[in-house]
Amino acid sequence: MSKRLSLTSRLLAALFAFALVAAACGGDDDGDTSGGDTTPAADSGSDSDSGSADGDSETSSTDGEEMTEMEDPISITLAIDSEPTTLDPQITQDGGMRRVMENVYERLIEHDLDDPSILLPRLAAELPTLIDDVTWEVKIRQGVTFHNGEAFNAQAAKFAIDRELDPDFGSELLGQINTITGVEVMDDYTIRITTGGPDPILPSRLYMIQMVPPDFTQNSDIAREAVGTGPYKMVEWSPGQHFDLERNEDYWGPEPQIDNVRFVFIDESQGRVAALQAGDVHMATNINPESALDVPELITREGLEYPYLRMKNYEGPLQSKELRQAIAHALNIDDYIEFIYLGQAAKVNCQALGSGVFGYNPDLRDYPYDPERARELVAQSGYDGSEISLVAPTGRWLKFEELSEAVRSDMEAIGLEIDFQLVAFDPWLQAFLVPFGEGQEEILMSSTSNEIQDADRLSSLIGSGARVSSYDNDELEAAMTEARTTLDLDVRRQRYQEVLAANCEDVGILPVLTFLDIYGGAENLEWTPRYDGTARVEDMRLN
Repeated sequence: MSKRLSLTSRLLAALFAFALVAAACGGDDDGDTSGGDTTPAADSGSDSDSGSADGDSETSSTDGEEMTEMEDPISITLAIDSEPTTLDPQITQDGGMRRVMENVYERLIEHDLDDPSILLPRLAAELPTLIDDVTWEVKIRQGVTFHNGEAFNAQAAKFAIDRELDPDFGSELLGQINTITGVEVMDDYTIRITTGGPDPILPSRLYMIQMVPPDFTQNSDIAREAVGTGPYKMVEWSPGQHFDLERNEDYWGPEPQIDNVRFVFIDESQGRVAALQAGDVHMATNINPESALDVPELITREGLEYPYLRMKNYEGPLQSKELRQAIAHALNIDDYIEFIYLGQAAKVNCQALGSGVFGYNPDLRDYPYDPERARELVAQSGYDGSEISLVAPTGRWLKFEELSEAVRSDMEAIGLEIDFQLVAFDPWLQAFLVPFGEGQEEILMSSTSNEIQDADRLSSLIGSGARVSSYDNDELEAAMTEARTTLDLDVRRQRYQEVLAANCEDVGILPVLTFLDIYGGAENLEWTPRYDGTARVEDMRLN
């Protein structure tokens, strides 16, 4: 709730607040993650009732000239559950990096805030135009510069696309954009993108490519210093403590309300809740369902994440289809939803897609929880009791620690020997990115999202040629390729549904569930979260 104060009262309040913060924090580098001196005075509006009965006034004149009140910068502090592992937006899209860097970097194409099925131009001047079956023309927005002064133009857009496409670069996102075969600069503000075959979702794929400055990227350390075109610029990264941004005064688009941003890293959900309750932060991500009633304001949105088991089928014990099906029957998903997520999660019907995603198969259902049948399948598989590795991350997805422990317990209950490893996100990511056939773990517990809102997202998870796959299935890989290269929507939908059905029956990747995104907010925060789980300060307002 905004409050109307006289100028004198506000100055006294600001001085008092500053003294309290200084006493509590003692400086930026003492390990405190409470937000430090970025905690703002919330009121930024003008006072319509500034006059008073005793004649006091908020304005005075000197030499006949009126002196007007200067507004203080508006600052916000956001508590996130993981720190960036890199600032390079083209190599990976891990949680901490995405939440911070979404404020710095931009894309050619954007999703609508409220309805993500709607595409909008961002750094493109308009949506791409189909020139022929395999060629798209993209007009580039003029008058845009990177934070270091480099011009954003057609050549810069080509550089960014080519860089992420380069197989030697090793982008985790390559599987979602590798239909692109070339980029040609037509003039200073026009590019043409060619694809290996008809690709009806090319505009959606461009969402997966953030624009980076060519000169800076080639000559500086973009993994440690961020330079984008976005509404906020990087100020400082203090590892383990905070990441600071400031408003880009030269931003080409609408001016955001908030001037200064501090992200603080608090890996425990209860720690983030405590920071909210103390007023040290204005928003906190990944709130545990148990704490939902403990935050000043509860903010939720239907989640985009689909936890799944990536099972290696080309060598080791999980070559047996019966053993993979046994694991599917062993998982007590109803209990996970009820007791781990307290009902703030849902079944996924044997596919890592939401029902609104193109290609979703409405006929599929999860394997029923049936430990007796699972033990029968274990016996039929010829399993010899050898250890099966299961590696899961901490500090990235909601309650993954509890979820992975429950998965492990259910698998051991049907007689499997599990080598369980619960590790921090960075070493987990290194294991996740081990190439196909080069020593991948038997089972990696991960989560997949679907920013392009199309079943083609699974092309990076199925087949020996996929970027982050350990599931060898040439037939399904070929079907995915066919689906992604036809402009006939009915044929595409049918092919994707067939792939999803075959994956479910073969248990190539095993989706577990999906959960709500749960945030806590301060009472003076106005914010609608985006469907992709990012924390864009341009969408936020403090009252």
